[in-house]
Amino acid sequence: MFCKKFHLYFVASLIVISAGCRKDRDSTAPQVQVSAPGIGSPVQLPDTFVVQVDVSDDHALGRLVIDVLNTDGSPVATTASFTLSGTTASVQHAFIITDERLRSGDYTIEARAFDGSNEGKGSLTIQLNEVPLRLRAVFMAPAFSNTTTTIQKLDSAWQLSDVGTVQDLNGIAVDSYTQHLMIAGSQFQPFQALPTTTSSNSWQYAAPGNDAPEQFTTLSVDPSNGLTYFATRDGFIRGFTGNGAQVFTAQSLSGYHTQAIVALDERVITWQKAIVGPEQQAVSYTVAGSVLEILPVPFERIHLFRRISGRLILFANDNGNGVVKDLNITEAGSPTRYLFTEGTFRAAVQLDADNYIVALPDRIFRYTYSTNLRQQIVTGMVVEDMAYDRATGLLFVAEGNTIHALDPNTGMIANSFSTGMAVAHIGILNNR
Repeated sequence: MFCKKFHLYFVASLIVISAGCRKDRDSTAPQVQVSAPGIGSPVQLPDTFVVQVDVSDDHALGRLVIDVLNTDGSPVATTASFTLSGTTASVQHAFIITDERLRSGDYTIEARAFDGSNEGKGSLTIQLNEVPLRLRAVFMAPAFSNTTTTIQKLDSAWQLSDVGTVQDLNGIAVDSYTQHLMIAGSQFQPFQALPTTTSSNSWQYAAPGNDAPEQFTTLSVDPSNGLTYFATRDGFIRGFTGNGAQVFTAQSLSGYHTQAIVALDERVITWQKAIVGPEQQAVSYTVAGSVLEILPVPFERIHLFRRISGRLILFANDNGNGVVKDLNITEAGSPTRYLFTEGTFRAAVQLDADNYIVALPDRIFRYTYSTNLRQQIVTGMVVEDMAYDRATGLLFVAEGNTIHALDPNTGMIANSFSTGMAVAHIGILNNR
């Protein structure tokens, strides 16, 4: 009897002790409020602005993290992190944002507080106003070459300098968003992405072989999505982010080399020429690299542009004339929009979705799509290449070893520079 009573007393004591040692579970998240700057406050970049976050917790605070996020939820400034103690805190932090690539729009200040068991969040929206667009450099290179080639640049102060030399050259392109000069070799030189600022990285892609020139058959940085596209002699078509991540792979038609690549919404459009014979095809691909449509195009392509969503405009030569065409691959057609009977095109450049500049043998015209009208702006100039700078509104034109900067509305020359080499490629580098 004594043993039974002792056993019951012992069990009851254990229950009491266990209940007395149990800790209440913390299930309440910290309270977080971003109290400054004010909601919708405008910030003109580059700038430093102060964020204030007030936090509290019913037990004890542990850590606070503050970010400035874009619409994709990615940070656009260095994350701020703080170790906290007690149950309340008011934290101020100065965010320094100098990235000139950021565009105007709504950005979110997000604060997250932790108490060891729970996370609390607070946020507010601010308006960032982008840095004004500006010209950083104009890059220039000669035509296709199998020998050592020098690439030059004009900086924003109009000072000319050598960028460097390459073993051979097939073309250049410029990525202003990631601040890279893209260079495609001819026979031995690899594709190179050269940084133009200390914040951009260097990367390259080897030529597929060296049995013949033109290992890289085309190179471009697409203005609609910012991707760098190039095609190689072995038939591959590739697309990369400016920092070197490959995001697109496709194969040219058998027996063809790809000579131009344009992104069009959810398609990638290519211009392909037969390795043997005169046949040419416009070929569209899915973003996964599968062939969608094939359209025969019996013209000499000068330039192909994305005009608006779903629409391409082609500048080509046909029977001794320059022709402007709507290239409708999905509708299997290429109706002529305008015919220049003065001769064939030497170069074409896009100012915007409606306005274009075309160079004929000895004159330059401005062509407007919506009105289907043209205006002659320059005579007596033999053009090798052209590039338009959105920041200054100037058209840069290569004529022999001279670069002209001119007004695309009037043709008036604002400045001219002698490069000491025959220029055939021009690339514009902006601050974004």
